[in-house]
Amino acid sequence: MPDYREISRRLVLIHEATDEDQTLDWVLAFAMSALDCDMAGVMLHTNGHVESASATEPLVRDADHLQMRLNEGPAYPPSAKATTSASTTPPATAAGPPGAPQPPAWASTAS
Repeated sequence: MPDYREISRRLVLIHEATDEDQTLDWVLAFAMSALDCDMAGVMLHTNGHVESASATEPLVRDADHLQMRLNEGPAYPPSAKATTSASTTPPATAAGPPGAPQPPAWASTAS
Protein backbone atom coordinates (compact mmCIF):
# COMPACT_ATOMS: atom_id res chain seq x y z
CA MET A 1 0.00 0.00 0.00
CA PRO A 2 1.41 3.43 -0.89
CA ASP A 3 2.62 5.67 1.91
CA TYR A 4 0.24 8.57 1.28
CA ARG A 5 1.89 10.76 3.92
CA GLU A 6 5.24 10.42 2.16
CA ILE A 7 3.64 11.11 -1.21
CA SER A 8 1.94 14.19 0.21
CA ARG A 9 5.20 15.41 1.77
CA ARG A 10 7.05 15.06 -1.51
CA LEU A 11 4.30 16.82 -3.46
CA VAL A 12 4.44 19.73 -1.03
CA LEU A 13 8.21 19.95 -1.56
CA ILE A 14 7.71 20.02 -5.33
CA HIS A 15 5.06 22.72 -4.96
CA GLU A 16 7.30 24.82 -2.69
CA ALA A 17 10.37 24.61 -4.92
CA THR A 18 11.84 28.04 -5.54
CA ASP A 19 13.13 27.53 -9.10
CA GLU A 20 13.08 25.16 -12.05
CA ASP A 21 16.21 23.26 -11.01
CA GLN A 22 14.89 22.63 -7.51
CA THR A 23 11.54 21.54 -8.94
CA LEU A 24 13.25 19.06 -11.26
CA ASP A 25 15.41 17.74 -8.41
CA TRP A 26 12.30 17.05 -6.31
CA VAL A 27 10.42 15.53 -9.25
CA LEU A 28 13.34 13.15 -9.87
CA ALA A 29 13.59 12.25 -6.18
CA PHE A 30 9.84 11.56 -6.11
CA ALA A 31 10.01 9.44 -9.27
CA MET A 32 12.94 7.39 -7.99
CA SER A 33 11.16 6.77 -4.71
CA ALA A 34 7.81 5.95 -6.31
CA LEU A 35 9.34 3.64 -8.92
CA ASP A 36 12.02 2.22 -6.61
CA CYS A 37 14.83 2.91 -9.07
CA ASP A 38 18.41 4.19 -8.77
CA MET A 39 18.44 6.76 -11.58
CA ALA A 40 15.95 8.98 -13.36
CA GLY A 41 15.72 11.79 -15.86
CA VAL A 42 13.27 14.29 -17.24
CA MET A 43 12.95 14.99 -20.95
CA LEU A 44 10.74 17.86 -22.02
CA HIS A 45 8.86 17.89 -25.33
CA THR A 46 7.70 21.39 -26.27
CA ASN A 47 6.47 22.47 -29.70
CA GLY A 48 8.59 19.88 -31.49
CA HIS A 49 11.71 20.65 -29.45
CA VAL A 50 13.10 18.02 -27.09
CA GLU A 51 15.56 18.64 -24.29
CA SER A 52 17.09 16.68 -21.46
CA ALA A 53 15.99 18.92 -18.60
CA SER A 54 17.55 17.02 -15.72
CA ALA A 55 19.17 13.69 -14.89
CA THR A 56 20.46 12.08 -11.72
CA GLU A 57 23.39 10.34 -13.41
CA PRO A 58 25.56 10.85 -16.53
CA LEU A 59 24.25 7.52 -17.90
CA VAL A 60 20.73 8.95 -17.93
CA ARG A 61 21.88 12.13 -19.69
CA ASP A 62 23.72 9.95 -22.26
CA ALA A 63 20.53 7.94 -22.88
CA ASP A 64 18.56 11.17 -23.31
CA HIS A 65 21.09 12.53 -25.80
CA LEU A 66 21.04 9.24 -27.71
CA GLN A 67 17.26 9.50 -28.05
CA MET A 68 17.55 13.10 -29.23
CA ARG A 69 20.26 12.21 -31.77
CA LEU A 70 18.31 9.22 -33.13
CA ASN A 71 14.91 10.91 -32.77
CA GLU A 72 13.56 7.70 -31.29
CA GLY A 73 13.50 5.78 -28.03
CA PRO A 74 11.31 5.37 -24.95
CA ALA A 75 10.70 9.13 -24.59
CA TYR A 76 9.70 9.44 -28.25
CA PRO A 77 6.17 8.14 -28.64
CA PRO A 78 4.55 9.53 -31.80
CA SER A 79 2.17 11.71 -29.76
CA ALA A 80 5.07 13.45 -27.99
CA LYS A 81 6.21 14.95 -31.30
CA ALA A 82 2.90 16.71 -31.83
CA THR A 83 2.08 17.88 -28.31
CA THR A 84 3.72 19.34 -25.24
CA SER A 85 4.40 16.74 -22.59
CA ALA A 86 6.92 15.78 -19.95
CA SER A 87 8.04 12.25 -19.19
CA THR A 88 10.12 10.95 -16.35
CA THR A 89 11.70 7.64 -17.24
CA PRO A 90 14.00 5.61 -15.00
CA PRO A 91 16.82 4.08 -17.04
CA ALA A 92 16.19 0.69 -15.46
CA THR A 93 12.79 0.56 -17.15
CA ALA A 94 13.46 2.89 -20.08
CA ALA A 95 13.67 0.01 -22.53
CA GLY A 96 10.58 -1.64 -21.06
CA PRO A 97 10.34 -5.28 -20.09
CA PRO A 98 12.71 -7.79 -21.70
CA GLY A 99 11.56 -8.57 -25.20
CA ALA A 100 9.42 -5.42 -25.51
CA PRO A 101 9.44 -3.95 -29.01
CA GLN A 102 11.93 -1.08 -29.33
CA PRO A 103 12.80 1.36 -32.08
CA PRO A 104 15.55 -0.33 -34.14
CA ALA A 105 18.39 2.21 -33.81
CA TRP A 106 17.66 2.93 -30.12
CA ALA A 107 17.62 -0.76 -29.17
CA SER A 108 20.88 -1.63 -30.90
CA THR A 109 22.76 1.51 -29.77
CA ALA A 110 21.48 1.58 -26.17
CA SER A 111 22.40 -2.04 -25.50
